[in-house]
Amino acid sequence: MVVLAAVNATTRNLVYVGTYTRSGRSQGIHVFQQDPLNGQLVLVQSIAEVDPSFLTFDPRRRFLFAVSEGLGLAGGAVASFKVDSSTGQLSPLSHQPSLGGEPCHLCCDPTGRWVLVANHEHGSVVVLPVDADGRLGPASDLQQHEGSGPGPTQAGPHAHWVDFDLPGRRVLPCRGHRQARSQRAGVRVAARWCGAASPRFSPERSVRLRQRRG
Repeated sequence: MVVLAAVNATTRNLVYVGTYTRSGRSQGIHVFQQDPLNGQLVLVQSIAEVDPSFLTFDPRRRFLFAVSEGLGLAGGAVASFKVDSSTGQLSPLSHQPSLGGEPCHLCCDPTGRWVLVANHEHGSVVVLPVDADGRLGPASDLQQHEGSGPGPTQAGPHAHWVDFDLPGRRVLPCRGHRQARSQRAGVRVAARWCGAASPRFSPERSVRLRQRRG
């Protein structure tokens, strides 16, 4: 899976690409400069990382966070990088265990103080604090989901995606037990509600919609 994220550094468009590395065909995270006229991408930096399959920025785009599906740590890991405000290039800052296998998605909360990670293999979500310099601290909370479904990929919970709705609650679809959870995030994550889908439906993602006014 390749994930792209765009950020402006001075007047240039930059594209950040996370890749799978186990096949040996890629090195990790790649930073490209995009030509605004023809869209052509020119490689400007590569960062060695193990399977950084999903990337996200903090709200001010000062830091970039990446899942790492294997880094010699138990399960997977999460990495943080500083984004140079002039060049857009990345400098490694920190790594922390994700406390679960195959971390496949992550997000930063609206305050920039917390990163949430969905661990696909073990069906869990963890909360990691972010300090003022962009370094990740050890996980402050882990929520282990339970349940299963009738489908061939639903023997157990598989957290697949995590993000925040507009009020700042975490929303997590789970493929394995057919539920989407809404939870309040902070140092710990408290469950608020669960909604179950049809028996063979495997929710993988949700989309935020702004409430229409007037």
